[in-house]
Amino acid sequence: MNEPSSDLPPAAKPVDPPRADQVRGIAMGQSTGEILRHLMTRERDGLFSDAILARCNAMIGSLSRQLLIALCETDEQSDLRAFLAEHEDALSRALMAQADLLGHCHAAAVESLLSDQLHEDAAIDPAVSPLLKALLSGDNSDLAGAAMHVLAAQSRFLHTSRRMELPLAELPAELFHIAATCFAKQDYADHRALETTRRTLFSQYDEGAARIAQITRLALDMSDDTAALSRLTEAGVAIFATALALECGQSREHTILAMGQKEPAQFIVMMRAADLSPAALSQALATLHPHIDLDPALSALSSQEAAQMLNASISGEGS
Repeated sequence: MNEPSSDLPPAAKPVDPPRADQVRGIAMGQSTGEILRHLMTRERDGLFSDAILARCNAMIGSLSRQLLIALCETDEQSDLRAFLAEHEDALSRALMAQADLLGHCHAAAVESLLSDQLHEDAAIDPAVSPLLKALLSGDNSDLAGAAMHVLAAQSRFLHTSRRMELPLAELPAELFHIAATCFAKQDYADHRALETTRRTLFSQYDEGAARIAQITRLALDMSDDTAALSRLTEAGVAIFATALALECGQSREHTILAMGQKEPAQFIVMMRAADLSPAALSQALATLHPHIDLDPALSALSSQEAAQMLNASISGEGS
């Protein structure tokens, strides 16, 4: 997203540096997994909406059931309902204890709601954004093919997210491994069937076919056309977030959570780190946060300063 940013207006007077509370807000997304796990197992304090929490709970439950159903099919269990009743809660708790996996569910829930918001406010189809439409009808057959794969994957995501489900096959490889490891550590009667099920799950898994991999591939193939990727209302939430994450060096989950925060300082710094043009930055902010003015201290950051700020926030959380 290295779109030229030379059209930044000259400042009439020195701009104050970002305030301490803004820097804390930028670092906040780093510990989301810990915060979310706390809120889902104890009294909620309003930091996350009930809709988000319900979706996260449901997605974790969906992963548990898929794993247990696979075991039932291998073990030829006659009473699936009883087997699920016996094991689902324990497996769900084990999966929920994995911060990265829970953070992925959180990001998927936020992405779904942001897509709905963009559809409602700007009439952007969550499945086929203007960018995808242009690629599908364009002359570049390779990009048209990649866009078709993204369209199919995005349609799957919308269908499962409305059902508050998360297919195992859509997990990134490291999270698929985490889920399978949690599953294998549970106490089941038939350990031979468990090992057979685990091997079958890994043999059937194809990370390259997953939605995020398809979108990432498209964004990389379009690296020479950063202008289209950097316009939220053109690219849509899924492609915009993926391209932004690649350019600012953050995880896709972290990027989506920043887009959904009520205080957009972290989102603005990510866009500056990706060197978005002022027009693209202002458009994205106005689309997702129409009642918030762009802070001059953040908009005046160079891409290098913004990247350093993001890196410092990560280092601070890890210390």
